[in-house]
Amino acid sequence: MSQRRQVHGALGERTVGTGRPGRRLFRGCCERVGRGNVRGGTIAGITQQKTKAPLPPIPIGAALAEAINATVPTSITFLINEWGRSFTARGFGKWFTRQCHRAGIKGLSPHGLRKAACRRLAEAGCSANEIAAISGHKSLNEVARYTRAVDQAKMAHNAIARTEGEHGTGKPHTEVANRDEKHR
Repeated sequence: MSQRRQVHGALGERTVGTGRPGRRLFRGCCERVGRGNVRGGTIAGITQQKTKAPLPPIPIGAALAEAINATVPTSITFLINEWGRSFTARGFGKWFTRQCHRAGIKGLSPHGLRKAACRRLAEAGCSANEIAAISGHKSLNEVARYTRAVDQAKMAHNAIARTEGEHGTGKPHTEVANRDEKHR
């Protein structure tokens, strides 16, 4: 694999969803993003392929900025295929699936990145409206569907923390012997 391909691969991973929360673009959008979309510390000027709705400018975090700065500035887009050309949406989907298979990960597609991004944003404490602003969802119901498990786990933790607070401890007990330790 060439150095250029490795750099673009690293950029793609951060751009499409395996980096930090809040720095994601998705299939149908991510393969079209390039230096022309970098404006004032954001990725801007993106229209969502499915809904044709514009996404707001999304701030560029430190890891993504480092990856962008490491790319060769002559490419029109950040993500390029093995021929040095921009991906099509379908081509990117096939490439992504092949890379997952090569890594021994089955059953993943680029769409799963969007759901993972939403989940990670929820885990970071973002509101449904904040998540929708980054993911481009028009319906908060869809965001809620993606983040339901995170919300439920947080609510359960908060509920126990509150009840423990009423009884003087202020937080749930984290050190409890498991079954095997208890019966030794």
